[in-house]
Parts: sequence; structure tokens; C-alpha cells
Amino acid sequence: MILLISATRGRGHGAERMLVSLLEAWPNAARTFALMAPRDAQVFRVARRLGIATTPLDVPGSVLGNLATLVRALRDAPPCQVVHGWTAITFELAAEVARRQRVPCTVTLHDHPQASYFSVPRHWLLRLASSRAQGIVCVSQAVADACRRFGYTAPLRVIHNGLADLSPAPASRSSSSSAVRVGFLGMEHEHKGFTLVRDWAARLPPGVSFNLYGRVSPEARHAVASLGASGRAVYRGERAPETIFGELDLVVHPSLVFDSFPTVLLETARAGLPAVASNVGGAREIVEDGVTGWLFEPGAPAQGLARLHQLVADQVARQAMGAAARGRFLRELTIGRMIDDYRALWDAV
Repeated sequence: MILLISATRGRGHGAERMLVSLLEAWPNAARTFALMAPRDAQVFRVARRLGIATTPLDVPGSVLGNLATLVRALRDAPPCQVVHGWTAITFELAAEVARRQRVPCTVTLHDHPQASYFSVPRHWLLRLASSRAQGIVCVSQAVADACRRFGYTAPLRVIHNGLADLSPAPASRSSSSSAVRVGFLGMEHEHKGFTLVRDWAARLPPGVSFNLYGRVSPEARHAVASLGASGRAVYRGERAPETIFGELDLVVHPSLVFDSFPTVLLETARAGLPAVASNVGGAREIVEDGVTGWLFEPGAPAQGLARLHQLVADQVARQAMGAAARGRFLRELTIGRMIDDYRALWDAV
């Protein structure tokens, strides 16, 4: 039995949604896993639906409070052969369970180990807790390289996140006279690059439809309204991925900061669409420059705009790159491959 620990409440972000996908796709998940998580977490509800043994872990947020809650929750948790902390805020919790139950500990790092949204004490605690692990899963080679630079000593293993296939992929549009539909998913967070998107939308030729998705941050509302009024972009709101990617011909992801392994680029490849993305974090491990899309340096936005112009003007290139992206997804980036890699990790420890 593998005991998974997640401490994020509600729906969570990409890491928690990836855990939900992993559990839903894992064969005989109820016989493989137990879960400790907040009872209001989406992953807790999904685990119960799948018949996975669940133990509420309603952490208060502080390190000492979380550990005290964990000790109480362990009285009701089943014994396990391996304990796995799913996110950075669970590293010390997984290490403590492993110490008490005398079992191996593994963890997954979805973030840069020196991410600015972690406090200095959290940086120190991550390195200390991970040193007790028998394996650190890094969701990209970029994360693994950062761990080595910052002195992580536990064995590192790269396991890329994967997605379930939604076959068939959306069909490419055949009419070159139709408006080219460019998509951007990242309205909620400024660092995803909306400032660049706003500039690019104003510089693209007529006949290009810039579609914006996601929850709009308060800072971006006026700019979104202005773009809409000018006819340069359309705000589509929050929609399911299968809906979003069926509405697009290509995707831009001009992230301004380190992005460990962008799920939006995974979804783009799954849909058989090309991408124009900034070359930061794990983007290059999804987008093969010049083959499945284009990468540009974040300090050179004009380069990204030029690549976008190329794809907008060349339907044949869009279709060829989209097909290559789809092929790479099927070979390397599916949830089945992710399951195989995690199974190999846990079998080894």
C-alpha cells in the first residue's frame, strides 16, 4: 500500500489536479493507494469515489500545526509500504510518517526548489525533509537541474506529468480563408504573460481571433475590456479543456517566470496544436522548437511575436507542427507513461 499525502484544500492547482488524474487512471487504485488529505479537497472526494482508503488531514497551515494534525490522523491511517508526499508542503509530513512507520519515503516536487512564493524557512525545510527521502520525483529536467544547483542530495528522478488521451484530437481547419484562432490560457496570473498577449493582439493582422480563457485577475479586467472593445480579442471565460482546444488553431504561452512543466502546453500537444512559448522552465521538454511549435527567450518578446506571425500566416506549418505535437504526446506524455514511471519508482524502493 502506498500512502499519498496531499495538504491542499479545495480544487487546488495543477499539482492537485494531476494527482486526481493519476488516481482516476491508475488500474486498481483502491488496492494500490491510501490517501491523507483535507476532507474538503477535490482529491479526497475523488479518492472516496474510487474506493481508496481515505484519512482526513485538515491541516491548519503552520508547520508545527500540520505536524500535530498529522500525528493525530495517523491513528486512523492504514499501514503502508511506502509514503509519498505529493507537493512541497507535504515533504516534512511524509518524512515524519516514514519515520514513525519505518517505511521508505518518496516525494514529488512540482516547483522550482527556490520558488519565490516559498518562504526562506520553507526553502530550508524542503532541503532538510527531502534529504530523508529515498527518491525525489522532479516533474521536469529543469526542476531536477535546479535541485542539483541548490544542494539537494537525495536521488532525483524525472517523471513528466501526463494526461489521459482525449481521442480523436480536434480536426485541423481546412480553409485558409477562415480566421486563425489564437488561444491564451492564463488570465488569472500576471506572470503567465498577459502583458505580452495584450501587445501581440494589437499587432496581429486582421482576420486573427485572439481568444482569452480563465479567471480574469482584477488587474487585467480593464485591459481585457479594452481589447474586446477594439475587436482584437475575445474573452471566453472558464471552459473545459476539451471545449477550449476545439476552438483554437494554435496556443501562446509567454510565461515570464520559471514554469516547471506547463499543463497548458501538455493540453496543446494532446489536442494536436502548435504552440509559441517562452523558453523557461520545462517548456522545452514539451515544445520541440521548430518541430511542434516555437520557443522564444522571455527577454526577447519581439522574437515570440515574429514566430506567432509565421504560424498565423502559414496554415501548412500549423498543421504539420500540430501533427508532430500530437505524435510526441502519444509517444512520451500520456498518463499511461506517467503511471509506468511511478510504478517503477515505488517498486524500486
